Amino acid sequence: MHQNLISKIFIKKQLLIILTKSNVGYQELNHDNTKKSIKKLIKIYANTNSLSDFDQINELKILTDRNFKLPTKSAKKKKFFLELSKGEFKNTCKNELLYQGFEDLRAVIKGTKVC
Repeated sequence: MHQNLISKIFIKKQLLIILTKSNVGYQELNHDNTKKSIKKLIKIYANTNSLSDFDQINELKILTDRNFKLPTKSAKKKKFFLELSKGEFKNTCKNELLYQGFEDLRAVIKGTKVC
């Protein structure tokens, strides 16, 4: 439920550090009930997986990630053009109608035939 608020999680010695994306996430995760439920989940996981690093955790610390930046819209721009074809492809169609259709398409792409 709180996964969208978390930027990074790491373990340092016996301390589990959770970095949140914003101050709102910090306030939400730093609440006593939330901290207790996270500690309970860690204990349950550590009991079932005894060789994990989580069985050594004694303390939980929640901080805000000041270096976290939300992705901008310009980073998600898509290409508005397609790569042009050179008409170089293998025509393996056994049907004569399809074979001729692809050959006509090849001629149009290369510019030797007008539609």
